[in-house]
Amino acid sequence: VDANPRVEWHCTYCTWLPELDSSWIQGLKRPDGAEVFDLRFNSTVMIGPDGERIQLGRGYGRLNSSAIRSSMISTLRAGQGDLVEGVVSQVEHGEGYTQVKTTQGHTHRAKCVVDASGHYTSQLDLAPGPHRRWQCFVGETLRCPQPHGYDLGTAVIFDWRRAHEGEDGLPPTFAYVLPMDEHTVMVEETVLMADEKVPLDAIQVRLEGRKKLMGIEGAEVVG
Repeated sequence: VDANPRVEWHCTYCTWLPELDSSWIQGLKRPDGAEVFDLRFNSTVMIGPDGERIQLGRGYGRLNSSAIRSSMISTLRAGQGDLVEGVVSQVEHGEGYTQVKTTQGHTHRAKCVVDASGHYTSQLDLAPGPHRRWQCFVGETLRCPQPHGYDLGTAVIFDWRRAHEGEDGLPPTFAYVLPMDEHTVMVEETVLMADEKVPLDAIQVRLEGRKKLMGIEGAEVVG
């Protein structure tokens, strides 16, 4: 069930290269033979709160979201599955099945339902079970007027340096830094885990501080 099946995914998804290089996802038929990863980094590093750099020794990559989305839809249809346009309003669990209702008045039943609606989901708030934790983040792709200075072959997975002044009441945050070319870099400020959802506008303030710390506060936001 998708509110707008024709819209491309807007989020950025990344993982360690070995986790997908030999996985089932490589078997999906992708348009024009597109690669699973559209960015690959052979080196990864963590930056500690004191600025110490620690090599992590694993490759990292950004998923080609457009190609994977197209592949999954093609695989779904090849297996006689349906991509339904709608918005889920209610999830009900029965004996051996789960029932999903949409705001359009339709009901769909399945053995397993996966909620992939992201930060603003309301369904998890309604479900019983253990107390949940939240990971929250805000990212931007930036075009810098001067070279940003980051190694194009290295992904910064955790930059734990403090990037804000004073106390704002938020949990600790870190940054992902993925250089795309000499002038373009993706920076994402992330709350690794919190008891409650952290407002995204508050994380945006942290991100502005991160850009200042990196010396790219004048960069143009292009994505």
